[in-house]
Amino acid sequence: MRNHNKMIYISVSIILVLIIAIYYFNRPRQLYGNDEESIIQIINSIEGYEDKEIEIIDSIDFENDRIVGFLSDNSPGYIQFIKNESGDYRWQHIEVNQDGPLGIFLPNLTSSQPHQFMFVANSFNDIAKVQITVNGGVVEQTLTPFVASVVWKPLPETTNGEYRYDDYQYFDADGNIINR
Repeated sequence: MRNHNKMIYISVSIILVLIIAIYYFNRPRQLYGNDEESIIQIINSIEGYEDKEIEIIDSIDFENDRIVGFLSDNSPGYIQFIKNESGDYRWQHIEVNQDGPLGIFLPNLTSSQPHQFMFVANSFNDIAKVQITVNGGVVEQTLTPFVASVVWKPLPETTNGEYRYDDYQYFDADGNIINR
């Protein structure tokens, strides 16, 4: 009788170990934006981006923020990650401009970095210069036309941390205004 109880105990133990192992290896894994491959997997897992062709252009870390400029079916966009306690980058925000070859974004950084414009262009972008009126002053940024790129431009400092964007002007390589 003793051997019989021992066999039952061993059988139950093996079954429990198998159940735990099956659960552990078959559960969905949390994806983090720690490398280019996982960033693309995360973007493709977000509703609306499942079947999009994703091209990573550039990635930059600001303290605990990771900002990645990318193209989604050639539309400029960015995705933001926040570093967690384990040092992994958890997806926070995604934004894509469907209206043309240039996206101008203002990521909401959690770090102590100053606010910055993020310009994401695809290879069809014919804009060589952008002028934006910010709080009554002009912020100007040059771009390389027809090259997929990410460019950062710090915003002017303000005393109250508020910004007003009044006018956007776009210029081609010859200095001619482009209507957008």
